[in-house]
Amino acid sequence: FETVANTYIISDSLHWTLGRHILKFGGEFWRQQVNEHDGGDGLGDNLEFSFSNFSTGLAGYPWSEDVGFGFASFLLGGIAGGQKNVPLNLYGRRDYVSLYVTDDFKVTPRLTLNLGLRWEQPQPLREKHGHWSNFNLDILNTDLGVMGALEFAPGPDHSFEGGAKWTQFSPRLGFAYRLTEDAVLRAGYGISRISPVIQYRNAIPRGFAPGFQGLNRHVPGFYFEPPFNWDDGYPDNWIPPNRDPNQELGEAVNYNPETSLSTGRVHQYNLSLQYRFANNAMIEAAFVGNKGRGLPNRVLRRNQPTRESYEDPDVNPFAWVSDES
Repeated sequence: FETVANTYIISDSLHWTLGRHILKFGGEFWRQQVNEHDGGDGLGDNLEFSFSNFSTGLAGYPWSEDVGFGFASFLLGGIAGGQKNVPLNLYGRRDYVSLYVTDDFKVTPRLTLNLGLRWEQPQPLREKHGHWSNFNLDILNTDLGVMGALEFAPGPDHSFEGGAKWTQFSPRLGFAYRLTEDAVLRAGYGISRISPVIQYRNAIPRGFAPGFQGLNRHVPGFYFEPPFNWDDGYPDNWIPPNRDPNQELGEAVNYNPETSLSTGRVHQYNLSLQYRFANNAMIEAAFVGNKGRGLPNRVLRRNQPTRESYEDPDVNPFAWVSDES
């Protein structure tokens, strides 16, 4: 893998002192990019070969698997199978805009209020060329007759995160109160927004793009006849991507429809007491906490059957997709 991440930020702010108020206004615009390149080590194509005893054995008999020698097939160059790595380049994109206003209001000589409001708008994540897939529990898997199948982005402007959310306001509240000339009590509370995973390595969530990467491989021929001899070089055998919504059967998909592609919230709060016991020394005792809600997470919700269900012979242990299905 080769990953190049860029974040371009434009920001500005204005400070204005008006009587007992210190006002601050500002905003930011972010353009985030994560470019991931997979398909080579920078020195050439990655090739993989496999060898089998069948290539040097006598195929077509019940005891065929007991004769032949895979290392002999290797020495003769008779390939049982081979493949060349196919590049998959993904380009994740997200824009972000925010505005804020704060007011440090000196109510009395002893009490100062810290008031603020921040508006944030993370634009839905998208892949530059639309190379992005998603597992959707609302789509019928026609092979199994159960809900849960793949869907594919129809174009570069499509996002599985849904539309932009324009009402993401985050308050900031706090105060500082001077109890005595040497003691100050402080407290604060605020909400922060956490966008889904563009901050991680993958250009799109977990680099999930089945249906957009083909194959270049060979499989054994009739009676395990070698498809080619490596003395002749690797003959390309391109297999186009398969956009079958029922594919990936037999493989695990970590999915939580409520949090996998959602913007989460973190509530942060603190309370502290500061005491000055000398002109240049002080001590502080503080309580700091935070609580997350709806954080981006790909794990299944409580995907753990009870012991009674697990031991019940009439229950299919492979039937769980989530605890609501």
